[in-house]
Amino acid sequence: MTYLQVEDNQSTEDRSTTGRLADMFQQAVAARRRRSDAWRKNYMLAMNRWGRSADDPRDSEVFPIMRSRVGWMTDQEIQFSLNPSVDPFSPYAMMEEKLCEHLETVLRTNFKVGRWESQISMAIWDAGLYGAGILKAVWDSGLSSGDGNVDMQRVDPWTFYPDPNATSFNDASYFFVKHRWTYDEIERRFPDISREVLEEASESPDQQVDIKKPQTENWPKYSNDGIPTNLGQGPVAFGAPGQGTNIKRMGTKGVNVYECWVKENVEMDRDSSNPLHDSPEKVIYNEWRVIFYTGSIVLLNETAKDLWDQDIHPYVRYVDDEMGEFWSTPIVSHLAPCQLALNGILTMVMANINLISNPVFMDVEGSGINRTPMVNKAGQRLTLKAATASNSQSIKPGWLTPPSLPPMVMDAVKFWIERMENISGLSGTSKGQQPSQRQAQSTVQATQEAGFVSIRASLRNLESALGSLGEILTNLIIVNYDTHRTVAIVGEEGAATSLKLAANHFMRPTKDGLAPLRFQLVVDAGSSKPTSRGARIQEIDALKAMGVVDNHTVLQAHGIPHSEQIEQRMQQEAQDAARAQALAKGQQHGPGTGHPH
Repeated sequence: MTYLQVEDNQSTEDRSTTGRLADMFQQAVAARRRRSDAWRKNYMLAMNRWGRSADDPRDSEVFPIMRSRVGWMTDQEIQFSLNPSVDPFSPYAMMEEKLCEHLETVLRTNFKVGRWESQISMAIWDAGLYGAGILKAVWDSGLSSGDGNVDMQRVDPWTFYPDPNATSFNDASYFFVKHRWTYDEIERRFPDISREVLEEASESPDQQVDIKKPQTENWPKYSNDGIPTNLGQGPVAFGAPGQGTNIKRMGTKGVNVYECWVKENVEMDRDSSNPLHDSPEKVIYNEWRVIFYTGSIVLLNETAKDLWDQDIHPYVRYVDDEMGEFWSTPIVSHLAPCQLALNGILTMVMANINLISNPVFMDVEGSGINRTPMVNKAGQRLTLKAATASNSQSIKPGWLTPPSLPPMVMDAVKFWIERMENISGLSGTSKGQQPSQRQAQSTVQATQEAGFVSIRASLRNLESALGSLGEILTNLIIVNYDTHRTVAIVGEEGAATSLKLAANHFMRPTKDGLAPLRFQLVVDAGSSKPTSRGARIQEIDALKAMGVVDNHTVLQAHGIPHSEQIEQRMQQEAQDAARAQALAKGQQHGPGTGHPH
């Protein structure tokens, strides 16, 4: 009886919590809904699906511009550099420098193995289409054969609902992430949830659809929520004998699960730092709390610090340009009017070309032609009555000549394409087009670098976002690498190496026990380097001529495979040449005479 009473009170508290959160979510949805039409238009233009019908002529300039922009921004390797926050003359300075080297190796390995560059590329696409890209740092216990590992994930902006008054995560009071999960997915993510709670959620599932991402194609084999339907094959079980799961249960409709991060005030008493004030003094600070719920059922309600030892949320935001808004102005919104103008010109041009290939036929009353529909078809023969043909005064039927296209039509097309290149900062050569006139390589590179100013500005914002995300990922590694593990590393030349880590490898001993490693992280995505690969190679060659860099740096800049082996052969050849020169010099002087001089 007591257990039932407590359960009832808990349900009442959950309903009160979810009710308040639902009101906050509706405010965020209303603010986000004002952007839905522009987002849908940008998405369809990028997919070349915007038009009155599928047969309308459309040019695709938005997609190659965005693809080139994303390609240039991710062309250089992203590097994480860590330095320990420690006195350089302390006894642990050398040890912590070594630990930071190990952390860099682990981060670089996870970046390659986890293919984080694909998540970053999608976030850059989101920033161009919707104004901001959202990335998330997580600890996935299912990675590394069950040992768990960090992971970087891109969050779809269509499922993200920030505080309407926020201009960034710094001044956001709350934000929501909407998930579409099956009950089996909920059970996997929250193993402590009882079966009774799942059954209660299934009685009144939350399946409300508010703002949906546009679909470019129809998928008849799948239901609306993206979960495969039963195609008539009947119940199918899979898994170990006696532990199979019925696929009909796995294919049930998904439910909405809301992830809410809210900033709440915490009151604390502490000793006063001012001797004129009495102790203790009351202070108020902020901390983040995460709540997962579906319907009126709370699945998780914890503070961020209790959840993963950090008083921050795991999300970061990337924008091409900071403009004082959470959703900055996407570049596709500026390209859209130019693209629509191009499509309109192409529609009229194609209509004129169709009239030339199939012109309008003008018939006259009593022309003497058989009453058949006229179609411009090769090999077709018409019969005209002799009386009409012999009368020179009669008006004979004929084809109407369509008006010719004025030269300004192609000038207008060229104008709009130049406007799109000016908006994006990418010229035709930057997109892989051949220049119309032969130009010197230095001129082409100088033109590209001048247009890459906007890309380098976006790269600085990317480095800032990845720096915040890298700190979260690194802290997750420090805290959760608490068991012995071996990290497989692929070397620069494909050589397989490994790094053995002890339990709590990144913890340092103190008099109060183990403390996490303190560090400073810097991310280099290439904002301070020439964006063009040819310009980078030219810069390294100039530095080599001045004797600033070595052969290994030159070979790496040119992308020569097996550079280490080439460098070893060059060193061996230099040593052989030096020995041969010394031997030749000794033979030139001849044998000694015994004279003291």
